Amino acid sequence: MLKKLLCFSFLLTALSSVYSQAGTLDNSFNQGNTGFSNGNGLNYNVYSIAVQPDQKILAGGFFEIYNGSTTKHLVRLNADGTIDNNFNSDSSVIAVSEILIQPNGKILVGGNFTLYGGSAADYITRLNSNGSVDNTFNAAASDAVEGIALQADGKILVSGWFMQMNAVASRYLARLNTDGSTDTSFHVANTINGTVASVVVQPDGKILIGGTFISINGISRKRVARLNSDGTLDTSFDPGTAASTWVKCIALQPDGKILVGGYFISFNGNTYYSIVRLNADGSTDNYFTPQTAVGGSIWSIVVQPDGKILAGGNIASSNNPNEVDLLRFNSDGTQDLSFNTGGAGSDTIISCIALQADGNILVGGDFKTYNGTGIELMARIIGDSPNVTHENLSQKEMSIYPNPSTGIFTLQSDEIPQNILVFDKTGRIILSQTPNNNSTSIDLSKYAADVYFIQVKYNDLIEISKAVMK
Repeated sequence: MLKKLLCFSFLLTALSSVYSQAGTLDNSFNQGNTGFSNGNGLNYNVYSIAVQPDQKILAGGFFEIYNGSTTKHLVRLNADGTIDNNFNSDSSVIAVSEILIQPNGKILVGGNFTLYGGSAADYITRLNSNGSVDNTFNAAASDAVEGIALQADGKILVSGWFMQMNAVASRYLARLNTDGSTDTSFHVANTINGTVASVVVQPDGKILIGGTFISINGISRKRVARLNSDGTLDTSFDPGTAASTWVKCIALQPDGKILVGGYFISFNGNTYYSIVRLNADGSTDNYFTPQTAVGGSIWSIVVQPDGKILAGGNIASSNNPNEVDLLRFNSDGTQDLSFNTGGAGSDTIISCIALQADGNILVGGDFKTYNGTGIELMARIIGDSPNVTHENLSQKEMSIYPNPSTGIFTLQSDEIPQNILVFDKTGRIILSQTPNNNSTSIDLSKYAADVYFIQVKYNDLIEISKAVMK
């Protein structure tokens, strides 16, 4: 029965691809948007997009207007791209560069601002779900915030251009307690000698960082490094001479390998244009070979549930005469030529990417067109359905129940899996466990109601299932 259902799924996928190829523009999003010059859409750049569990969309950037309404630098949209007028938008912000939605629905916002909602808010603030300022959170950086990451214990990692956090010396990276106060047990302090643009927390609590720095605590770490959970340098992670110039983004794969994007043209002495993949120890993964397929700069990387890799930036492809700015790679780094086949892509930079629960792709940036259609600064791109996928036809009798669940899922399988990983829509791994029998409990009760993806690895295949927390 399972094989019949799989064949039917393949048939539906094949039929749907005839009508809406992955990588093409979704014209149903903010329908009728032909650009700000025609009275709709946004008027300036988008730097960050985050999708709420209810599928509403937060976008931040340098803009001041959306579809003719004043909404300075932060806006919430309904799932169809229309503006959500129930969300309070502030008028005193200069630019929003990072948005992170906490499991409790509160919203962390970082960027270039010193006021929010009429109150002092130095470069970082937290909002309630309606957009009002959360007065229980008090933090103040001395300069712009670029990255925010949440630990499993609720503590908050903040990166950027600052030299102090809460008037305490903390160069370019700090950790906050849940109320915004500085976590003094985090020992990175003044040891990083350059800006930190990206921060990612591994499932084991270790912290990946990327930016412009070239050393940490006097030890050479050129633009990418890993810290222990207490902020000290993890010397077991050694990327060698690493990136030739600025690292802009980092993404973690479910298998523990690390994708690094930025402005570099070489990594550890070898040619890698803007993207490279590292093994868990920091060494270059030579199986990933994208250097013939991409050039320019990469600003954002997102790993899809099926293992394919989305990259946005200022990108040129050897497989397309155009500067497409949004590419999808297969797991070996080769370009996925089924994605936007022959399309022109965007006319300039795509700076942020977010996945929706239905597999569609939200992008923001500085572009004015996509595939030749006027659609300024933010768009939705047709993606792939994230429903159960299989890497070969050797099927396992596997079920995950109840689904939806209020927190506890049970994985039942006819074979004991090697490993189970759970990740959210951004590709961030939130749980890793090794089962020891055919029935395994997966506890997501501390996470927000949302869509998650459970990857189950067997000896001969990997299966990915969608799990819904209600």
